[in-house]
Amino acid sequence: MRGYRRAHAGFTLVEVLVALSIGMFVAGIGLIMSWDAYRGTSLRADRDLLVALLQHARAQAIHNVCVGDECRDGVPHGVSVTADAYILYQGAGYAEAEEQAAFPAAPALTRTVGTVAFARLTGTTTGATFIIADETGRSSTVTVSTEGRITWTN
Repeated sequence: MRGYRRAHAGFTLVEVLVALSIGMFVAGIGLIMSWDAYRGTSLRADRDLLVALLQHARAQAIHNVCVGDECRDGVPHGVSVTADAYILYQGAGYAEAEEQAAFPAAPALTRTVGTVAFARLTGTTTGATFIIADETGRSSTVTVSTEGRITWTN
């Protein structure tokens, strides 16, 4: 009996196939979970960029910051959201903006297009709501109140 075990030591084809199938199943689950985590991170990063730009524009308006050679004192500051970018500007409106800085948005996400401008010294605005969503239905809502307060959902 001892000689028989030593001569046939090793794994059978069925054992190898079972081990490989279990490994492939675990790897597949890990891939699906990591892809889902990536999409969630992309949504949060895009939302955080929009919130940071809104806070920056509001702070510049409150402190009456004027940047550039053509700039006049006392202009509002704002953020314009397009389908593929966030644009930080200063001026009476986005169309008449004197200084612009564009920040690309995540291409796999959809977002509400619009513009919000903060009044100088007070930071007040007419208010705005922006919704950023991914293809799975997850979304984040960024709201700017008329007092200039910026809130968001996860």
